[in-house]
Amino acid sequence: MTPDVAAAATGTDETVVSPELGGVTPVGDASASPTTASETASALAGSSANLSSANFLAVIPAAFWKVINSLGLLFFRGPFSSDLFGVQTYAPISEDPRFVDQLQVVVPATIDLDGKLLEPAWWSWDMDYKKYNPKYISAYSNAMGRDIPLIYIPAPDQSTPRPVIYALSGRDGGEDGITLATNTELAKMAHDLNLNVVSPAEGANSNYVDWYDDSAVARGKQQWETFMTKELPIALEDAIGASHQRSLLGMSASGGPVIGYAEHNPGLYDAVGSISGCVEVDSDLGRYAQGQTLYGLGSVDEAYGPQHGDYSIYSDALINVPLLAGQQNIFVFNAGGLLGPTDFMDQYRPTTEGDWLARIKDGAFIEWGTNYFTHKLQARMLMEGIPADFQYASSGAHAWGVFNEGTVAFMNMIGERVYPKQ
Repeated sequence: MTPDVAAAATGTDETVVSPELGGVTPVGDASASPTTASETASALAGSSANLSSANFLAVIPAAFWKVINSLGLLFFRGPFSSDLFGVQTYAPISEDPRFVDQLQVVVPATIDLDGKLLEPAWWSWDMDYKKYNPKYISAYSNAMGRDIPLIYIPAPDQSTPRPVIYALSGRDGGEDGITLATNTELAKMAHDLNLNVVSPAEGANSNYVDWYDDSAVARGKQQWETFMTKELPIALEDAIGASHQRSLLGMSASGGPVIGYAEHNPGLYDAVGSISGCVEVDSDLGRYAQGQTLYGLGSVDEAYGPQHGDYSIYSDALINVPLLAGQQNIFVFNAGGLLGPTDFMDQYRPTTEGDWLARIKDGAFIEWGTNYFTHKLQARMLMEGIPADFQYASSGAHAWGVFNEGTVAFMNMIGERVYPKQ
């Protein structure tokens, strides 16, 4: 089987940003991705020639998305891309503008491992992750003035300190019990690698960022980046006996913010993974997209401040890509949007006609949107010469099947390059 057919059969077109090679190279393929129009046409012809060697329905979407991905990178790297998309409109801002003239006071979180908070009803659900001995714990955040519930899945062998995978949820904030820790293969793969997993079970519609103005938010202060990057890590890792090695994974609404965490906190994470996220905040389209996930808790201005203001620019992960220089093991995953095999898996398939229609319509448009933002991120990282792994699945709507696929790919990278199995 040729590399193109192999990629089509798996439904994933894996690429790695490789500044040393000056472009994007498909993993497992000896030739570089098309970087000119003629090379793109040749790639399409080559993919078509392989139709007799693989399943027709598998090859066509993969060939289509391979061309779209290549054209997308050409478009975003073109001479007019900066003017059209604001790729380089503003200089990066590395320091939180809210604390330019004053010192940010950070109080380490107070960790409770003994069930201070009552377990929610969903904690009793019989789900696969329960076999890995999860615990419902909490951490008091001084920045938010309340106890934050956490799902903690301990590494199975605690004889030596082990790293932590911090996993952030999407728009629902894990408050319904459906999180990366509970609804993907994260717990299983972390168990196999002897890693701890920690995931907040709160944060719906917050985007897990520090809000510019949370004074009118009915659910209280929203200072999630301060909590996740400054208050929580050392305190929690001391409490559970972890090694102070950590990696971060986010999806959907948190997929963009996790890139921002790495930009604002150099050296904090050994690896950072983003699945189907939106890295833009300050552009018109970025603010529209962010508003969709913030809806129900507050406005874009409350979360990020005025458009083109310092805090909006500071919060825009695309503008601040240069701050990722030195960050190791950056991983970004996005799917194609159209229904794919992951949408028909028993644990992820819709159960009603209305849910199917939403998956087909909303799931496609959202994933197309995040795909657009992901290509812009990839192009910007190429421009800056910052290495990262980008993977594009040829199909799959914005739903848990895709989030699981991205999680598995991220954890495979973790096991291969970051925390190898011992």
